[in-house]
Amino acid sequence: MSPHGTSPSSENVPCPRCARVLVLPAEHLGRAVECPQCQHAFLAAPAGAPVVGIKTGAPPRPRRDAEFIAEENEHAAPGPVFDDINGPRREHRGDTIAWLGVAALFLSWLPVVSHALALRALWLAHNDLKEMHVLVRDDTRLARTFIRIGQVCGGLALVLSTAALVAFALYRK
Repeated sequence: MSPHGTSPSSENVPCPRCARVLVLPAEHLGRAVECPQCQHAFLAAPAGAPVVGIKTGAPPRPRRDAEFIAEENEHAAPGPVFDDINGPRREHRGDTIAWLGVAALFLSWLPVVSHALALRALWLAHNDLKEMHVLVRDDTRLARTFIRIGQVCGGLALVLSTAALVAFALYRK
């Protein structure tokens, strides 16, 4: 063992997302690995070598702390939100997601309509939260609140409209 806790046949590989140093056997170099801390998948390369992302084949973009950026942008003038690294970010769709979820909940007695609205709200919410995580979409506390409202209402609408569908089916027999 070397003084740094690695054996001669192991390598220190930093995660490109969270910078945690992984100690991997030499035979894992060049293979896809996943960081146990942030679950980011990347190709293992020794420290100092350029790291290539798995999906795009391009080096990953540097990230900034999302909370810092959101706090910084809450005090900014209205207009498109810019990030020094990633460029302009798309506006959030939290209000649309909330309205879809609430409409699905109120229309849960119409199962087909309610299912369509609820599934659309849940799909948009999933995509927006994912894009907020990678700093592609505008990330504010208000946007996340609206998205959560849409998710909860959409989920309840799915349950209630499914119950209504079952009740209609049993009533017809």
